[in-house]
Amino acid sequence: MAHGFGRSEATGGRDCIDAVRRFFKAPARRLDARQSKVGGGIVGLVVAILIIAVGINGFELLGAPFWVESLFQGTALVGAVALSQVRRRSGAPR
Repeated sequence: MAHGFGRSEATGGRDCIDAVRRFFKAPARRLDARQSKVGGGIVGLVVAILIIAVGINGFELLGAPFWVESLFQGTALVGAVALSQVRRRSGAPR
């Protein structure tokens, strides 16, 4: 009896993992297809991180007030969204 319980528990664990993999497989495929169609996903992310990091470090070195960093990040976010919308409406390749 104990042997059967242990075996079903191990199988149940594998079944659960398989179910989770199946659940996330389709959205992952769609996201991957979308990224390859849009292009520049990883490169754009790295460039954005570098711009934000260099900007924040620059403000810290200049001794700017604490709120300037938040203002810079917010401005960068609004600028990125605005640029994305302009590029999408103009039909420019991404």
